[in-house]
Amino acid sequence: MINNQGITSDQMMEWLRKSNGNVYVSCMGEDGYPNISVRHVEMNGENALLYTDNANSRTVQLMMQSPKVIVNLLSDTDPYHGCKMKGEAKFEQTGESSLQYTPVRVTIILKEMFPY
Repeated sequence: MINNQGITSDQMMEWLRKSNGNVYVSCMGEDGYPNISVRHVEMNGENALLYTDNANSRTVQLMMQSPKVIVNLLSDTDPYHGCKMKGEAKFEQTGESSLQYTPVRVTIILKEMFPY
């Protein structure tokens, strides 16, 4: 992952831990409007975030159409600053489906990271 501003993976892991794994995931929405959702993620190695979602959710449907995303992780000490990460979402169906819920593992491969 390209790190333009000197944030270490350890610092990012610490921020993620302090945020209880909650991040803002932004993707392209209808008519070019952004779609922003809060998701609970885990680090998967140094260059990926991982979470499970419903394949029928609007956010997953939009990311399947346009997999490039921005992930915002807020600093635990300053709510106006944090870390912004560019990435690309990949999908893998997991578990058993029902009429209303189809579990899908979402992996966001991080490409670039910078503080704001």
